[in-house]
Amino acid sequence: MTSIADGLRQDLEARGEYVVKANASTGWFAVFLATWRHQIEGARRDGREGPNLVVYRTKSDDIRDHYVVLHSVIRDLLVEGTMTSSEVNGSQRWNLTLKNGKLHVSHRGGEVDVSKYHGARLLVEGAATGIFEEAAPEKHPVDSPEIVQLKRQLEELQSARQPQTPEVLQKIQRVLKIYERPSSITRYVKQTRGSTCQFCGELGFVKRNGKRYSEVHHLFHLSKNPPPNCLAPEYLVVLCATCHRRMQYADVGEPVREVNGWHVRVDDTEHRFVVEVNKAKRCAVADRPRECGQVEFNVTPA
Repeated sequence: MTSIADGLRQDLEARGEYVVKANASTGWFAVFLATWRHQIEGARRDGREGPNLVVYRTKSDDIRDHYVVLHSVIRDLLVEGTMTSSEVNGSQRWNLTLKNGKLHVSHRGGEVDVSKYHGARLLVEGAATGIFEEAAPEKHPVDSPEIVQLKRQLEELQSARQPQTPEVLQKIQRVLKIYERPSSITRYVKQTRGSTCQFCGELGFVKRNGKRYSEVHHLFHLSKNPPPNCLAPEYLVVLCATCHRRMQYADVGEPVREVNGWHVRVDDTEHRFVVEVNKAKRCAVADRPRECGQVEFNVTPA
């Protein structure tokens, strides 16, 4: 079975990732200094500190049998003291072994547990395959420079100082159109809530890559003049494809805010969407809400 990492290798390397195959039986592979330096430059052009190390297997029954070892981890292993030189052509490289989730670098004692990086989302999956799930962000996405800038623009445009002229309303729509695209916030919402529809309670169907499908819905239409705080996860819900269409085309009332969610009338029934997350403790695993201190994201009739 072909690894998804192998299929996306060219796109990954174009973004500055270091992609390498590991031996199927031993887990051995090499990282070459010249290529590593080249990928560092590519990653920095992409706005990142350096490349992640993407290691996949030559033979596997799992298309996601790969590891995405973060640059912050691998950079401390690929140092001068662990480098070797080829006796054949003099090329400088590091010899590594990745087996059973343990990464070992030659001339360095011990192993590094990288099991948590197994099957992680690849950098280009969103653009290349329509997959927008990724590892949960290290910090709440509203703190990201991307969202902070959008919020500032929106707050200024929606402030009392700005008369709501047609020109200003057009500028607001331009800002919201940028936000509406898959972003750190929509990915964050899927990661923290999983793929269970918050309307009907059904799990999303299983995609070819083995992940559950779900969609993110804006409770306030971005084509209108939404609340200033609409650029926040608390204003979004996770839905299946059918319920997403229903929320877009059925007789849906204006959402009413409550302590930890919203009441929304859909046709003749009131529905409650729980959207708040305990900000004191966020979890990188979407399907363990109780362990993470999160509220459950179930839909209950009002």
